[in-house]
Amino acid sequence: MQARLLLVDALETDDFREVADPALECRFSKTEMRRMVEAAAACVRHSAAKRPRMVQVITSKTRTCQCKRPRMMEGTD
Repeated sequence: MQARLLLVDALETDDFREVADPALECRFSKTEMRRMVEAAAACVRHSAAKRPRMVQVITSKTRTCQCKRPRMMEGTD
């Protein structure tokens, strides 16, 4: 339950520092982080029937990947 609250809070405030890997040192694409947090939030829904299958999560991530590496800036796009 706590994970869900952190994820929802991050999505509502658009502040992903609490859920991002500290090794990133706040250097990440906000758009890409939002997509990952949305996927994570879907995976921890209370109802198992409403959770996506892993293949759906992987497929959605694969479709959003870009061929070239985006320039990373501190918490921005």
